[in-house]
Amino acid sequence: SEISNIESATNDKPKKNASDLRLSDVSVEISEIVPHRTLAPVWLTDRDAEVSARLHPAENCPALGVYVFVLTLMNNSSSQIDEIDFKAAVPKGVKSRLVKSVSRLTVPSPFSPPPTGNQILLLQCSDGEQSSLNFSFVLSYSINEEPSTIIGKDIVLQLK
Repeated sequence: SEISNIESATNDKPKKNASDLRLSDVSVEISEIVPHRTLAPVWLTDRDAEVSARLHPAENCPALGVYVFVLTLMNNSSSQIDEIDFKAAVPKGVKSRLVKSVSRLTVPSPFSPPPTGNQILLLQCSDGEQSSLNFSFVLSYSINEEPSTIIGKDIVLQLK
């Protein structure tokens, strides 16, 4: 029939659902990220911990259901931080990807702000209407070849 011919002509390329998108295909540059106007950064650790971590929500939404955060790590110790490894633990139905990971923070200089490193954290929710989620993480690092681990559990992240 004419109707089915018209439908097939207009639907040659099916639209991707948020669940069809691969997070590894999403690309965001740190220079393109805009801080969120209304959502405040979230401290994941104590501000004065040897390595402190803070998540900054962004306005950027590169695809339906994909949320962008900037993870800032700060060296508050008196030594270089090595072997940094940040792993996100997210609920079922949510995927995470860390972009441009930081593996080292230099030794702090007196009278200067602490050395920092920024990483991009992408979170993809299969339910694009989700407004928050429980976020957990493991942050491992070494100071003077002595390993340390910080575990954070059930931190509520606002997505919208």
